[in-house]
Amino acid sequence: MASIKVALKADSGNYAARCNNCISGGAYPDSVFVHVTDLAGSPWAHWEIEHLENGKYALKADSGKYMARCNNCIPNGAYPDSVFVHATNPNGEPWAQWEIERLDNGKYTLKADSGNYAARCNNCVPGGAYPDNVMVHSTNPSGEPWAQWEIIFLP
Repeated sequence: MASIKVALKADSGNYAARCNNCISGGAYPDSVFVHVTDLAGSPWAHWEIEHLENGKYALKADSGKYMARCNNCIPNGAYPDSVFVHATNPNGEPWAQWEIERLDNGKYTLKADSGNYAARCNNCVPGGAYPDNVMVHSTNPSGEPWAQWEIIFLP
């Protein structure tokens, strides 16, 4: 299975990254926040994109686990579906499989198995370590810049 190392830059200019123990009472220790400003020295903002046999993609974090949709995993979160780094077998876990779609503006969307898209969400996690986390709540990513990601290829 071939993989490519990338960073996901949000509309805010910051990068999506694994964040350990950043949500009090979260279902898993590693969630995804949009908080990294400099990729150098920030391996938690580096993702390996793996092309799966079914045509979808998996995003592997520096921890070895995969970015995945998580339902009702944040106490009092603004939306029921958030993004954590908890999956271990993306081929057998549809919530860790993403459709990556390119928009006309050159940015990309991440469509989850639920049909909604991963998007930056401001102040959506009560008591979160940073103001912007990633939730799966966008339904119209072409009209929502917070659901559009610039993919930066890394060496």
